[in-house]
Amino acid sequence: MKAAAETGDINGLYDSIKEDPNVLDSIDAIPFVDTPLHTAASAGHTDFAVEILRLKPSFGRKLNPDGLSSLHLALINHKFRTVKRLIKLDKELIRVKGKQGETPLHFIARKEDINADQQQRVLDDHRVNTLADFLFACPNSIKDLTNQDETALHIAVRTENKSAVEIILGLIRRINKRSLVANKDDKGNTALDLALDLAVENSRLEMVKLLVKEPFANINAIPADVARSVRALEYSSGDENDYVLAKFFNSPERCLEVLYKGKFFIGRSVTMELRNIGRTGGSCANCNSDLHKCT
Repeated sequence: MKAAAETGDINGLYDSIKEDPNVLDSIDAIPFVDTPLHTAASAGHTDFAVEILRLKPSFGRKLNPDGLSSLHLALINHKFRTVKRLIKLDKELIRVKGKQGETPLHFIARKEDINADQQQRVLDDHRVNTLADFLFACPNSIKDLTNQDETALHIAVRTENKSAVEIILGLIRRINKRSLVANKDDKGNTALDLALDLAVENSRLEMVKLLVKEPFANINAIPADVARSVRALEYSSGDENDYVLAKFFNSPERCLEVLYKGKFFIGRSVTMELRNIGRTGGSCANCNSDLHKCT
């Protein structure tokens, strides 16, 4: 079974089951273990990983001796295609808590640094898109806390992952959970508190600029000199024609979105309408402008 998982040999998987029909149950009975799903996900053997998850869904929630799930390991090893297939099969894998209470969402919200510039750009793109996929598939995961009471927003701010902060705030606005911005970690810090600390240490205000726009950000807690500096900065908008998920979360809400807000992540029938706003005809009920012009 282990050899089959290491090579992605699906026939080998079933050969093992023929030899011992209880083999998967025997593995599952061990409290903390590297299951065949852990092994396949780590190596990026996507088809094998999907096959084993269908046969034994509980493997997706099992932690190995290092306190990591199979989805954690796929992310750590940058097996993004495997990640995408696994969450398509079971979106709740995004919320599995591993070591220190960190879910795969917490992990992907963190800034990860590697050496080569080109590789860093490619990795950042993959991580940003995966974060958007996670939030779209399982928006309630944004409420999950680590053992230190940190949300994914706390982690994104603390590790200076600006792209992740933008996407997370976009999701929070769209599901009407702006109060999450005011969540405090076990040290009593909101995401804005962390951003202000970074601004003082590094003379960078990017995170503060993003967070002070949120109604629950508690502007009154910002030192006056920092607040004046932030208000003086101009905000730039992204490419309005780029409708990949990451850009979608990072773009302003359109009028039709506001009308559908209550159903946005409940009724998947409106999903394509929302993602295609700006490319379809018709007029907005709120402002009578063309939908593709409505912001």
